[in-house]
Amino acid sequence: MKKPAKPLRMPPKTTSSERDEALDAFAAGADYPSKENTGESSAGSRRGLNIKDLPWEAPGVRKDVIKSYALRIPEPMYLKLKFIAENTPYSMNSFISEKIAEAIEEDLALLLGRQYPSG
Repeated sequence: MKKPAKPLRMPPKTTSSERDEALDAFAAGADYPSKENTGESSAGSRRGLNIKDLPWEAPGVRKDVIKSYALRIPEPMYLKLKFIAENTPYSMNSFISEKIAEAIEEDLALLLGRQYPSG
């Protein structure tokens, strides 16, 4: 006689009300940095961003290291992208990389409140 199979998923250790209380307590203790606390006056610091420690400017970050990211898009958009790749010099990846780089720089300029140099 076989033993009954163990469930694939363990039951939660806490109830949802305990989790809700814990999340509320955590959120109540959160502090939004103010301009007075940081001494900064740029748009980025007004939003509570730490613009002194930008992750892409950290030591050890290399331009020659390529990171992968799985992009999930609706099928019609995928087919449009494939059509562009088949009818232009772009590959699907080079098209997305170029367009996303432009969008990232624009959003960084807005987020940080200044024209951020690409690089």
